Amino acid sequence: MLAHRMALALFLLAMIPAPTIAAPTADPLAPILWMTGKTWVADATNPGSKPTHIESTVSLAPNGAAVEFSTTFNGIPEYDGFYAYDPTIKKIRFWYTSASGDYSRGVIDTNGDALLLTITVTGRAGTTTTLRSHIKPTSPTAYDWNVEAQLNGAWTEILHLHYTAKAT
Repeated sequence: MLAHRMALALFLLAMIPAPTIAAPTADPLAPILWMTGKTWVADATNPGSKPTHIESTVSLAPNGAAVEFSTTFNGIPEYDGFYAYDPTIKKIRFWYTSASGDYSRGVIDTNGDALLLTITVTGRAGTTTTLRSHIKPTSPTAYDWNVEAQLNGAWTEILHLHYTAKAT
């Protein structure tokens, strides 16, 4: 009787289809991986003030599931954050904090190799501002970057920089 039950159980197990193993898909972080392993530099100038030297070091997280970045202004830490793929919306999200305590988060939309970041910045007092940023590679070692704000109901560029990879 026990042998009959064992045979029946084995037969039923054999009838269960094997799980399908999905073919590997492209890395969902691929649109931003070109930035990793480099320190990107730019110089911002504001009328009436000294230039600001910006360095942003971008690296793949040790677990391979995120891209981390750390940005300094004139050698002083300013921003730290990371990008990660969100499978619920099928987009890359990002989060970062500033030295002044601002918290920013957002999502990346892609159009070819161009990136559009929609950013919600929350200040220490709890007020929020929505900004946009465009990142467009111009070569393997350079990209254009901007920030836009809503002015009179239209997105208006308020800052534009050209970043280059720092020679190592």
